[in-house]
Amino acid sequence: MKRIFIILWISVIILCLLYSILFIRVYRISGDSMHPNLKHKTIILTDTLLPHIWILKRANIILYKFWDEIRAKRIIGVPWENIILRDGNIYINSALISEPYLDSKIKTCAPWSCIDLTEKTYSVPEKSYFVLGDNRENSRDSRGCLDALSCDENAIYYVPQSNIIGKYILALPSF
Repeated sequence: MKRIFIILWISVIILCLLYSILFIRVYRISGDSMHPNLKHKTIILTDTLLPHIWILKRANIILYKFWDEIRAKRIIGVPWENIILRDGNIYINSALISEPYLDSKIKTCAPWSCIDLTEKTYSVPEKSYFVLGDNRENSRDSRGCLDALSCDENAIYYVPQSNIIGKYILALPSF
């Protein structure tokens, strides 16, 4: 019995090591769009297999390809959901969502103007996600452009599932 237990333990350790070698990747956060939860130059561990075999949920942090960049953002809307930004709050299918990972003073609004809190509606397409940075006033995310003068303010950037690199696991301590 003791021998079976030892073999089982060794097998689990070997499987964990193999999984981490094959599917765990290290990335460095670039920029302040996830501040204060993930700061500029923070090193994070990312699972590259799980997002492709498991359903991603609201509030998960993902890394994804956007042109020649790798961005880290938080999932707010999943496929087929309707997102409404109203009075600085987020509603999913008409229900107000709670965002305990954000400071209560943070408002979610159009990316180019947090003075204008007009209602804005988004519909997440199939196999895509609506993502936002935690630093809502300084994040290039699914809401569109940060500067309405330099790009199309009507452009909405849903993240296709095929562009997702991995799911955030944890941040390594900085020294």
